Amino acid sequence: MIVDVDTSSDPTVITGSTNWSANGNDSNDENLLFIHDAAVANQYKQEFLARYQQAGGQLP
Repeated sequence: MIVDVDTSSDPTVITGSTNWSANGNDSNDENLLFIHDAAVANQYKQEFLARYQQAGGQLP
């Protein structure tokens, strides 16, 4: 998850092995990492946009 990228409001990346479901929250042994860094958030955004376009998505 990429949160508040390109803002001054604490750009954050949330990543890890987490299965975002009830089992993931309640039963499984999951890992979640919060990265509070504008440069890292921007790198994740750029990679997301590249994969989005590669899959046929259109950017405004």
